[in-house]
Amino acid sequence: GKDLDADMKKLWLNKNTAKGKLLLSVLSGLVMGLLILVVDHFKTPNPNMVLISALVFFTGFGGVFPGLVCAVMMIGYSLYFFSEEHSFVRFSPMNGQKIAVVILGVVVCYAVVALLKARRDAAEKRLKEKNERLKAEAETLRRMKEMSDSVSSLLLNIPAMTYSKDMETGKYIGCNQLFAEYAKKPSPEAVVGLTDHDIFDPETADHFVADDRRAMGMDAPYRFYENVPDAAGSPRHLQTTKMKFTRSDGKNVLLGMTVDITEVYQVREEMEKSAEAYRKALDEKLTFSSIARALSADYDYLYYVDLNTEDYVVYRTDGKTDTLNVRQVSSGFFETARKTAEQSVYEPDREMFQASFTRENVLASIADNGFYLIHYRMLRNGNPQYMSLKATKITGDEGHLVVGISNVDSDMRQQATAERMREQRAALNRITALSGEYISFYSVDPETEDFRQYNATRDFLSLGLTREGKNFFAQAQTDAEKALYPEDLAYFRAEFTKEKVLKAIEENGIYTLRFRLMLKDTPFYVCIRAALVDEEEGRRLVIGTNSIDDQVRQEEAYRFNLAEAREKANRDGLTGVKNKMAFNEALEALDARIQAGEKPVFALVVCDVNNLKLTNDTMGHLAGDSLLKDAAHLICDFFHHSPVFRVGGDEFAVIAENRDYRDLPAILDRMEKENEARLITGGAVVAAGAAKYSGEKTALELFDKADKMMYDNKTRLKARIENAPKKA
Repeated sequence: GKDLDADMKKLWLNKNTAKGKLLLSVLSGLVMGLLILVVDHFKTPNPNMVLISALVFFTGFGGVFPGLVCAVMMIGYSLYFFSEEHSFVRFSPMNGQKIAVVILGVVVCYAVVALLKARRDAAEKRLKEKNERLKAEAETLRRMKEMSDSVSSLLLNIPAMTYSKDMETGKYIGCNQLFAEYAKKPSPEAVVGLTDHDIFDPETADHFVADDRRAMGMDAPYRFYENVPDAAGSPRHLQTTKMKFTRSDGKNVLLGMTVDITEVYQVREEMEKSAEAYRKALDEKLTFSSIARALSADYDYLYYVDLNTEDYVVYRTDGKTDTLNVRQVSSGFFETARKTAEQSVYEPDREMFQASFTRENVLASIADNGFYLIHYRMLRNGNPQYMSLKATKITGDEGHLVVGISNVDSDMRQQATAERMREQRAALNRITALSGEYISFYSVDPETEDFRQYNATRDFLSLGLTREGKNFFAQAQTDAEKALYPEDLAYFRAEFTKEKVLKAIEENGIYTLRFRLMLKDTPFYVCIRAALVDEEEGRRLVIGTNSIDDQVRQEEAYRFNLAEAREKANRDGLTGVKNKMAFNEALEALDARIQAGEKPVFALVVCDVNNLKLTNDTMGHLAGDSLLKDAAHLICDFFHHSPVFRVGGDEFAVIAENRDYRDLPAILDRMEKENEARLITGGAVVAAGAAKYSGEKTALELFDKADKMMYDNKTRLKARIENAPKKA
C-alpha cells in the first residue's frame, strides 16, 4: 500500500507528465492568489517585490506553465492595483507608466527565469542520459570482460594447443601457452603477429598453410592427423582440428586446436593390440623372451594359458615382420580349441585332433617328455595345410602353458632340417628383441659399450658410420652429425642416451626412436628399436635400424586422400553443392546437439525446382541438368553464408545460419520477387519454405514443417503460372 501511494505521488508531482504540469500550475496559481490577497489586505509596501520573488520561485521550481500562471495573475493584480477605482482599464498618466514598467518587468523576469530553467532542465536531462549511457556501457564492458576472462581462461588452461590466424595476412592473432611452447616462444604474446614461416622451417610452414587453406574451404571442422616437427625440429605426432570462423565484423579467421599425441602414437604403434596382455605378462614376469625360450621354432600363433583358470592370451605374427601382436584375450582355452576344431581342422584329422588335444593328454605328455606335439591339417582358403602344434611349460612356472602353432606344410617340411634348426636361435632373438625390415644391426655390451655392426645394407654403409669399437653411445652422438637430417639432430642427441635406452627397456621391454637419416641427400624415415637379449657370450643390447619411410609417406598420403575423397563423396556431381549424404550427416550433428541440451540457432529451408520433369520430357535431360544448375546457382546466391544441399532429383535444402538466419524473411521475400520475374523472363523457378528451430525434438521434424511450407509456396507459384499471360 505504501509503495502504491508513493508511486501515485511521484506520478502527480512529476513535472515531465501532463498531469504533473497541470497540478503544479494549479498549486502555483493558488499560492500566488493567496499571496496577492495577503499583500492587498495588509497594504504591503512594494507588493510587486514580494510577487516578483514568488514568480521567480514558481518559474524556477515548477517550470514554464506554473510560472506563466503566476505572471498572468501578477499582471492582473497590477492592473487592478494601479487602475482608477480598480477598473482594470482606466489609469492615470503616472500609473499608466507604472503599469507598463510592471508588465515589462514581469515579462522580462519571467522570460529570463524560464530560459535559465529550460537550460538547466536540458543540462540535467543530458547529464542523466549520459550517466545512463555510461552505466550501460560500463555494464556491457563488465560482461564482455567476464566473458573474455572466461574464454581466455579456457583457452589458456585447455590441455591442447589452441590458436587463431588472420587468413588475409597469415599472422597469428592469438594462442595459448602450450602452442607458444610448441613454437619455442616464451609466451603467447611472442607468437602474435608472426606467420608460420617466421616460426617453422619452410617445409613445415608450407604444410601448415596448405592445411589452413583446406580448412577455410570447408563448411565443417577439418579434423586430421599429421606428423610434423616443432619449431626446434623435433618430430611430433599431432591430432588437429581447424575450422573457419566468421567474427561479428564479418571477417573470416581460422581457429585451430591441436593435441600432441606423440607419446600415445608411439605406444599405440608398438603395443596397440597388446597393451592389456603385456601389462598382465609383466605382472606375472612373462616376457617375449621367456615365450621364445619355451619354444624351438617360429610360430604363426602363440597362446599363453593360465592352467588354473584356463584364461588365455593369443599372440600372432603378422607374417611379414615377425612382430607379435595380441589378437585376443579369452577364457576356456581347451573348450574353445575343441569348438574351433569343428570349423577349421580338416575333417579326416578332426576326430584325431579332438581326442588327442585335451588338458589331460597335454599335461601328461609334458610331464613325460617336457613338451606336447601334434601334427594335423587345417583348412586355409579351402585347402588343407599341415600344421604343427607344440605345447610346453616355462621353466620355473608350473601354472602356465605356452602353446605354439606353426605352418609345416609338406612343401615347407621338405626343406633342409639343418637349415631350419640353425634359424631357430635367430627366431628366438627376433621374437624377444626386434622385428621389421632392418637396414642395420648393432650388438652392444651394456656394461663396457663395446659394439659391432651386422647386416648393414649398402645404403646404410654409404653413411660411413663406425662399424666396430668402444663407447657406443658417445660414438653414436659423433656419427649422428654426418648421418642425420639436420632438423632431427638435436632431438636424436637428447633421446638416444644409454640412460634413456636402458630405462625404456626396463619399463617397457623395448626402446624405440623415430628420426630421419640423410640417404643420397634425401631425408629418409627410420626407426631404432633396442632390446636386451641373453646370448651365449652374455647379456647384449641389440639395436636395429628399421626402414619406415614408405610407411610414413603412405600414412601421410592416405590421410590426405581420405580427406579429399570424403569431400568428393559429400558433393553433388552435377550442381557442385553438397549431396544428401552430407545433409544426413549435418542433421545427425544437429540432433546430437539437441539431445545434449543445446539450443542451436538455425533454420531449415526446403527448395523445389518447378517443371523439371516437364523440361526433361519436352527438351531432354541436358536441358533438365541446365535447369538444376541454374536453380542451384540461384539458391547459393541467396544463401551466401549457409551450406546448400541437393537432397533429391529436384529438391534442395539449406541450413540457414548466422547472417542468413537473421535475414531469412528478407531472403525469402527476394526469392519470391525473383520467381515472379522469372515467370515472365524465363529461367529456373524455385519454390521455397522455411522453418526456424523452436524446440523440436529432431531436425527432421523441422524439415517436415519447412517441406509443408515449400509445397504451399509451390502451389501458389503453379497458380500464377497457369494464370500468367501467354507469350505471343
